[in-house]
Amino acid sequence: MKKKQRRNDLIGFMHELISHLHAEGRYGTAHVYRSTLRRIIEFEGGRKEIPLTNVTTCWLNAFQNYLLSRGAGSNTISTYIRMLRATYNRAVQKGMAPYIPFLFNKVHTGVERGKNRALSVEMMRRIMKPDRELPPELEDARSLFVLLFMLRGLCFVDLFFLQRNNLQGNVLRYRRHKTGRSLRIEAGPEAMEIIDKHAGGAAGSERLFTLSGTAKGMEYHRYQSALRTFNKRLKQLSRHLELGVNLSTYCARHSWATIANFCHYDKTLICNAMGHSSLKVTETYFQEFRDEEINRMNRGIISYIMQGERKIRA
Repeated sequence: MKKKQRRNDLIGFMHELISHLHAEGRYGTAHVYRSTLRRIIEFEGGRKEIPLTNVTTCWLNAFQNYLLSRGAGSNTISTYIRMLRATYNRAVQKGMAPYIPFLFNKVHTGVERGKNRALSVEMMRRIMKPDRELPPELEDARSLFVLLFMLRGLCFVDLFFLQRNNLQGNVLRYRRHKTGRSLRIEAGPEAMEIIDKHAGGAAGSERLFTLSGTAKGMEYHRYQSALRTFNKRLKQLSRHLELGVNLSTYCARHSWATIANFCHYDKTLICNAMGHSSLKVTETYFQEFRDEEINRMNRGIISYIMQGERKIRA
């Protein structure tokens, strides 16, 4: 009886999923599952086991209300619920939990548009061609940020885990950590100049780049440390260049997508270039700028009517 109860235990099953994700090198996803599990254990008062049959509509609503009471935002709650839903669906597939139609229909699983992280064209120009000399560590951060942008908004996690054999000549072939999708990127001369500057992992390492951080030990901890260090330097870079924005690794990716959209490239093409799982994901990157573009078009139409000045579409 005890063995059966443990097999149908939500906590134990989530630990198994997290271990599996780590084995696949999907550290970011594993981190989200682990955060979800922590919130569930907190909600359940530190219980060691939670039968999967406890997951009911009432239980889910109570969990959502608990998260709200702790000050969690709408998108954070949605993330936790979606991770829990994915876990439960896997348990159903394995015969560990009963199938209950519309179980998650009454809780929040949508994603609200957050603050857009895209930079303007002018800001990107100032980063690519700074008008002042930078301290060495900020110059390194600047050039790596530009590289992320030039490689079609490459994610930092993918940059961190690149191997030497991922680069053949000027062609980068790799598999996205988040989606597992294989991508091929042709690096232009400017990007190759930055790659040549930073390439060269530690002795005995197959890594293409050595990205500094403070943590030792597990690979994921080293990645998290390098990410924190890089984002800290990007914030310093923003202050140094007087950009007036909270610069982070995400900005390179969002900026690439948004500027590509501004240039009227096909959205499906942008989606494929970024390795997104769907066009819907891509569109969340540049929605705010689409609104701005529509407003500019409207002003142009009004100006044409009132003043006879026709605006040419950019």
